[in-house]
Amino acid sequence: MPEQKEIPMPKLDWRLLILIGVIFFGIGIGVFIYGVQLRAGEENFSQYWVLAAILIWGGARQVQKAIQRKEVVEKKPS
Repeated sequence: MPEQKEIPMPKLDWRLLILIGVIFFGIGIGVFIYGVQLRAGEENFSQYWVLAAILIWGGARQVQKAIQRKEVVEKKPS
């Protein structure tokens, strides 16, 4: 099998990661509320709840990575 090369990921600033996480989380809450409104109207809503769950999970993960990166940056001597 050929060797798999790892795709280099850019090291984003921890503040940007928190911003991205909060945006994902907020959009996830909004999509969930939209799904609740569709449920009340007896329309198909499950795909919106799945999207909301993925967005909330992704937002929480970005914030977690940002907090870990902030600790590393603060410990690094200048």
